[in-house]
Amino acid sequence: MPINITIYSIAHCLVDFACAFAYYACAAPNFEDWVLLALIYNFCAFGLQLPLGYWADRINYNAVFAIAGCLMAAVGCAFASHALVLAVLAGLGGALFYVGSGLEVLHDGGDRVKGMGLYLALGALGLYLGTYAGTAQPHDSTAWAMLALLTAAATIAVGQYNRSPNFRSHNPAVGEWKPSVLAIWALGLFLASVLVRSYLNLLFDFTWGNEYAFLVVLAVALGKVAGGYGADKFGLMKVATFSLLGAMVFMGWPESIWCGCLGVFLLAISAPIAVWAVAKLMPDRHGLSFGMMGAAMFFGFLPLDFYLTPLPASPAGYIISCAIILLCLYAALRLAYDIIRPIDQTPPGEIRKKMLNDQTIIA
Repeated sequence: MPINITIYSIAHCLVDFACAFAYYACAAPNFEDWVLLALIYNFCAFGLQLPLGYWADRINYNAVFAIAGCLMAAVGCAFASHALVLAVLAGLGGALFYVGSGLEVLHDGGDRVKGMGLYLALGALGLYLGTYAGTAQPHDSTAWAMLALLTAAATIAVGQYNRSPNFRSHNPAVGEWKPSVLAIWALGLFLASVLVRSYLNLLFDFTWGNEYAFLVVLAVALGKVAGGYGADKFGLMKVATFSLLGAMVFMGWPESIWCGCLGVFLLAISAPIAVWAVAKLMPDRHGLSFGMMGAAMFFGFLPLDFYLTPLPASPAGYIISCAIILLCLYAALRLAYDIIRPIDQTPPGEIRKKMLNDQTIIA
C-alpha cells in the first residue's frame, strides 16, 4: 500500500472522529432544532463537495485542500458553545478534507481499488468512535477533537513536504469532457446506487444495534477493505454482484446479530467499487467525481432528515434497497464496460497480454 494512501486513511479516521465528536458532544445538545442542524451540517460536509471538487481539479493543490479542511474544522471546534458556527465550519472543513484527500487516494491508487477501500474503512471507524465518545456523556470542550484535527493536518503536511516541497499535486490537466451517452447513463446509475446506500445506512434499525454497535462498524470497515482487495483480485462485476446478492439474503434476518453483521459486511464490500468506478469514468476530473459522490450521499440523507421513509426499516425495506443498489451497479458496470473492464479471473500472463494490446482501462 503506498505510504501516501496510508497517511490519508489515518487522517480520514482522525477527521471523522473529530467532526463527529464535536457535533454530538457540543453542537447537537446546544441547538433546539436537531433536524435543521443535521441538514446544515450534512449540506456543508457532503453537498458542498461538488463545487469544491470542481475547483480542486483545477487548483491542483490537493494536500493544501486537505490541510485547510483540517484547520477550518479545528477553528470550528473552538466555537464549542456556538452550535451553528461549529456545524458550518466543521462541515465545510470536512468537505475540503474529503475532496483533497480523496483526490490523492484516487491518484495514488491508480488502477487498484484497495487504497480506496482502506480510506473508506478508516473513515467509518473514526466516525463511530467520535459518535460514541460524543454521545457517551455531556461535554463542554472539544479539545480532543482539535488535537485530532491538528495531528491530521501535521501528518499530511509532513508527508506532502517529503513528497513535493512546493505542495503541488499531479492532477491531470482538465480538458473538454465529452462523455458518451452510455457513460452518462452509467454515471447516473453509479450515483443512484450511492444515494440509495446512503439512505439505507441511516435506515438500519437493528434491535440489538445499540448494544453491539461496534460489531456493525467493524463489519462495515472490514467490508470496505475486503471490497477493495476483492475487486482487484476477482474484478468489479463479480465482487459487486455476489456481495450484494449475499447482503440481500442475510438482510432477511436482521433480528440475528450474525446475519445482520454479515449483511452489513457484504453491503459495504461494493462501496469502494462505486467510488473508484465513477473516478475512472471521469479520468481528468477525479475531484469532481468525488464531489458528485458526496452530493449523492447528501441527497440520500434527506428523506430521513425529514422523517420520510419511502422504504421501511424492516427486512423488506433492507432487501429492496440492496436489490436497487445491485441493479444500479450491475447496469452501470455493464454500460461502462468499454471504459472500465473488470478482470475476470484471467491468468496473470493473459492479463499482461491484454494490457499491452488494449487501450481500455483495466481494473
